Amino acid sequence: QVASMLPEEAFSVIRKSFDARKILKEPQFVYTVDVDAKKLLDMEPRTWDFIARLEPRLGIVEYMSDERVATDLISMLNVHNKVSDDEHGIRDTVNNGSISPTRMKPRVAIVGSGPSGLFAALVLAELGAEVTLLERGQPVEQRGRDIGALAVRRILQSESNFCFGEGGAGTWSDGKLVTRIGKNTDGVQAVMKTFVHFGGPPNILIDGRPHLGTDKLVPLLRNF
Repeated sequence: QVASMLPEEAFSVIRKSFDARKILKEPQFVYTVDVDAKKLLDMEPRTWDFIARLEPRLGIVEYMSDERVATDLISMLNVHNKVSDDEHGIRDTVNNGSISPTRMKPRVAIVGSGPSGLFAALVLAELGAEVTLLERGQPVEQRGRDIGALAVRRILQSESNFCFGEGGAGTWSDGKLVTRIGKNTDGVQAVMKTFVHFGGPPNILIDGRPHLGTDKLVPLLRNF
């Protein structure tokens, strides 16, 4: 059987979703996988016939180029920085290059520490700006206590509640990561990988309907 010939090391799970439509005889998991054909042939040459018979079919099989691009936010920004420095004739001082000319850091103020504010601050800081992030509410730890007081004792802090505070309104809305943009697109994956970088569970990169949860978001926000 072909399946028994295929080494797991040549496959990467890209997406895992659950299909429970009524037209199916029974619910089933659906996987999207990448196959490294070179690694597959190196590990099991007999699979050449299997690979040769694969034909591109929209939504079923598609070929990918060998060139890999950065898909996490930090790597994408590092690539951008290198290209920008190369364009200005600036060498890497760590690797015995010439000394970079002194450049004034731009100073930027960002209002609001919801998802947009957090990512804007991260991108600008990684690109070398001096960033000040302003938030009307409390840091996430104090905000948690204020929300507890509101839910249990009905004591409202007008500037620190479900709507205001570090992380934005979504911090206490159970952390569902839902988008109409293609789940496997580079932009969406960059956001997901940033969450994982700061402590999110790695399964959000694969699950069809990924979920963080407030319990994961609070420590993630501290790291962010």
